[in-house]
Amino acid sequence: MLRRSVVLTGRIVVVALIFLSAFSADAAARAATRVPRYPVLGVYVGSGQSAKVGQFTRLVRVRPTYVMEFTDSTSWATISDPSWQLERWKGTPYTMIWGVSMLPTSGATLATGATGAYDAYYRTLAANFVAAGAAGAVIRLGWEFNGTSFTWAAAGQSAAFVAYWQHVVTAMRAVPGARFTFVWDPNIGGDLPLAAYYPGNAFVDAIGMDVYDSEWQTYPGATAEFAKLTNEPNGLSWLASFASLHGKPIQIPEWGLGWGPSAPGSGPITVKGSEVSGGDNPTFVSLMSSWMTANHVTEATYWDYGTSAVSNTTNTKTLQALRTALVPIASGTPGVTRTSGGSGDGPLVLVAAAVVVAAVGAGLWSFRRSWRSPGRHSITAR
Repeated sequence: MLRRSVVLTGRIVVVALIFLSAFSADAAARAATRVPRYPVLGVYVGSGQSAKVGQFTRLVRVRPTYVMEFTDSTSWATISDPSWQLERWKGTPYTMIWGVSMLPTSGATLATGATGAYDAYYRTLAANFVAAGAAGAVIRLGWEFNGTSFTWAAAGQSAAFVAYWQHVVTAMRAVPGARFTFVWDPNIGGDLPLAAYYPGNAFVDAIGMDVYDSEWQTYPGATAEFAKLTNEPNGLSWLASFASLHGKPIQIPEWGLGWGPSAPGSGPITVKGSEVSGGDNPTFVSLMSSWMTANHVTEATYWDYGTSAVSNTTNTKTLQALRTALVPIASGTPGVTRTSGGSGDGPLVLVAAAVVVAAVGAGLWSFRRSWRSPGRHSITAR
């Protein structure tokens, strides 16, 4: 009888432990989704890399509201039908921000777009967004148009750029079910007269600017660099004034660390003919976060990719600065939400633990009674 009781007790304990393990795993999984959500935070982790958003969330301990993706500029077909990207973000809980190309890599111009010749491609794109459940996406049309990196570089073509932008917005808004937010989004700095490229309040929902901790040849140090980013022509102060003038909310569709050589402690560095930066720069994160809070930025997408990516082994000072900047704000800001299921896990785990305790107790009681029994097959009740 002793052997049978011990075996029975062992089975009860094993079942109870499995029960406890299952609830613990379930609680852990739900705990991951109960990370505070920061309404302003967005992130770019790479095209189609939805799993990496979870990694970023665990690292910064705040869940982003927005995730950024881009259309493929290879051709009009890839611009108007981003089905590969849409499939990879399907079913995720994020509001999508889309960098939408204004032109493919070759064979098209802003001037032709200004005639309405490309409107059909954008009606198709809008219909594909609506069909995929992205009718409320944020659209960064022709982002960084004041630079030289993209085929829609608009320097010297302000009239064509404005007219083309208006055509695209009108075409996309006309699709049934569409409720997109259109962000006008130059890069920080430069000497282009940005106001001449503004499409007008009726065609813009938010005004943005991309900001990186990077300079050409000479980086003056973290604090001095942020002062430059703030005060230079087409800098952050210009952005705040221009958005206020037009009564539009501010967004920072891209912000992150720079690239190229850097000095220890994000100090000054000069390298001829090269981009330079502050490297792993917590000062930039802290100052940028303070500026965004003071200026009521409604969305800010951290570039968690390439030289700006954070991990437990890479850009660790920046990671800690992100945690410091984001978590207290998220925890104490009205409107920050947690997903359902929070307090309910505790009682379930306690129930599972109680089962284990009861099983062990029952086993000991059975063992004690068997050991005290006068006969091999009998139990004397006491």
